[in-house]
Amino acid sequence: MKKWILPFVLVLVVLLSACSEDLSSKELYEKTSKQLESVKSYSVTGSYNRKLNNILGKDEVGMSGKSKLKMDVTLKPYNTYALTKSEIIHTSSQTEHIEMESYLTDQGSYLKLSPEEPWNKIDSEQIKMTLNFYQIPENPIEQFNKLSKFKDSFSVTADEHQYVLTLDAKGEDFKKYLQSNLKTKFSFIKNAKGLSTTEWKINDAKYIFYINKDTYNIERIKTLLDVEMDFKKEAMKVNINTNEKITNINKIDSIIVPDEVKR
Repeated sequence: MKKWILPFVLVLVVLLSACSEDLSSKELYEKTSKQLESVKSYSVTGSYNRKLNNILGKDEVGMSGKSKLKMDVTLKPYNTYALTKSEIIHTSSQTEHIEMESYLTDQGSYLKLSPEEPWNKIDSEQIKMTLNFYQIPENPIEQFNKLSKFKDSFSVTADEHQYVLTLDAKGEDFKKYLQSNLKTKFSFIKNAKGLSTTEWKINDAKYIFYINKDTYNIERIKTLLDVEMDFKKEAMKVNINTNEKITNINKIDSIIVPDEVKR
């Protein structure tokens, strides 16, 4: 009889482990959301690739770009320090290199558009608009929380260390949510050209969250966006891929603007 005991125990352990991981998307979303309530600070290291093409009749002009972001964030108060390095390639093969630093804090907001330029104190909304123009995504925790109404629509997979929550553009409600976000994110085009826009066409979209199995902290976020928008006499195609790694959770005490920046 003893020979049966060990195999039986091993099988039981495997089955219990599998059951413990069998979370629905709603359960996993809610556990993660609950854990996010304890997050007070974090760092983000991100890479962002995008391609924008304008089509005017038979002509096509546009640009592609790559950005690298390093950012520290505290949530109470909401303060950030960010360093962004971007390479933008225009249709004419002209390449533009941009390096921005910014502080968005309760001590004031400051922006530096290149290493050679001085720091400038500006309105916090201007910094947000500048990052928006270069397609740097929003606060990843806010991004996750805004998707709460879709918590039943995520798919769930897992590996040894992480759960993976994936939301794609199959549902009409999610498409409408994306369309609303895109109209806001690309509002600078409308403002610059005075063109009214129709609905964005969502060809493909995915939000992928990698969640630690032990802590339920979000460790990585990937997004994919492939969309089109029609103007009155032209069209725009947009393709964006992002990959953000989240570290240093609750390890940043404060973000202080240095005196040399304030001068």
